[in-house]
Amino acid sequence: MLGNTKVTVRDCDLNTSLSTIETVYVVVSSTTDPVGVVLTLTETDPDTAEFVGTLTYDTAGADLAVNNGDDITATYSDADTGAGGPAVPAVATALADCLPTLFSTPTVTGIWYNAGTVMVHTNEFAKVRLEYGPSMSELTELDLNHPMGTTHRLPIAGLSPETVYYYALHATDNAGNESISDKNGLGHTFRTSRAPEPVHEFPVDDTDPGWSTTGLWEFGQPTGNSSDPGSAFSGLNMYGYNLDGKYESNMPEEFLTSGLIDLTGVVEVRVDFERWLSVEPDVFIAAEFQVRSGGGVWERVWHHTGGRRQPEDWDHVSYLVAEIADNQPDFQLRWTMGPGNHVSTEGGWNIDDIVLTGVVLEGLCPADLDGNGLLNMDDIDFFVAAFVAGDLAADLDGNGSLNVDDIDTFVGLFTGGCPDPQGG
Repeated sequence: MLGNTKVTVRDCDLNTSLSTIETVYVVVSSTTDPVGVVLTLTETDPDTAEFVGTLTYDTAGADLAVNNGDDITATYSDADTGAGGPAVPAVATALADCLPTLFSTPTVTGIWYNAGTVMVHTNEFAKVRLEYGPSMSELTELDLNHPMGTTHRLPIAGLSPETVYYYALHATDNAGNESISDKNGLGHTFRTSRAPEPVHEFPVDDTDPGWSTTGLWEFGQPTGNSSDPGSAFSGLNMYGYNLDGKYESNMPEEFLTSGLIDLTGVVEVRVDFERWLSVEPDVFIAAEFQVRSGGGVWERVWHHTGGRRQPEDWDHVSYLVAEIADNQPDFQLRWTMGPGNHVSTEGGWNIDDIVLTGVVLEGLCPADLDGNGLLNMDDIDFFVAAFVAGDLAADLDGNGSLNVDDIDTFVGLFTGGCPDPQGG
């Protein structure tokens, strides 16, 4: 493999003329070629006392025979050390690295409708660059100052939903050797997921959804009393705790509970709603938002902490509830007011425009792991590599661990094929 090395000597004694560019000689040898060659170094300017030369080498000995792993040694005989003694050899060595960086099989994790993260390992410290785009002829370099290392995590944002992306990886090691991983010019690929969309909306404007209430929870128009809003966020109506005033002193825990919400075939579920919550400090009053599926235990998503809350406007909140809600036919929401242990009170909960969003799975193909819209050997290779690496991209049964069940699930999904996007 052809390469070159720059050799530099700095010695003020050799600068015998302030107007002439001078030269000096060094002997450069290698483990493969211990005799070496004499290399002429030339002063960079007439009065710098810095001498530079470039040695070309390869396994056949262009100037010097060098093999990967050799020690390259440059020896300069300093005739005057400044101490009046005999000539002293000055020696510098460098390790010959003639091999390019090797890549592991890259994987893409955290694939979402607008983002994904390329993961790859290298066999030595290297700086890795990523190029990606809708085709191999339209690649853009990811603007990321990624440090040198052996484990490389390259996040990509700003992607388009349901789109196949191609990417190539470039590595440069400490010796300047460059290598590329791009499947022989075809490019690695992944496919972004479908974008989330509203799947259930409860604007509670004109129609009461008929959710279960206890205590002073009610559907209707707010009055603006006791730090409550003067109007709903949209429309006329909303849900609130005592729309005409405050919650009770020393109150028990009271609930607003939704009916059953069918989220079959929906994943990455998120709940959004508009909130106006006026409460005393948390040592006096409790307020929570909770969810559950299958009639199980209520799980706290959010709870009031800290001091008094007296908002002056509506607050939009959003909570990812995928772990509990995904693909469940009987999901529920619940807001709690109380218990309280104080005489002083505030206006309490006010809620409007509840929306559940998620990714609808209909028409998707879970065995298409590289996301290119096809089932082939690349998907099998992707699954095997992810499974062996312990990457949860291979956790196809979704239980948080990798085992034979994931293999069975992949085989079943792969042999079942992808659904026809036209429904035929």
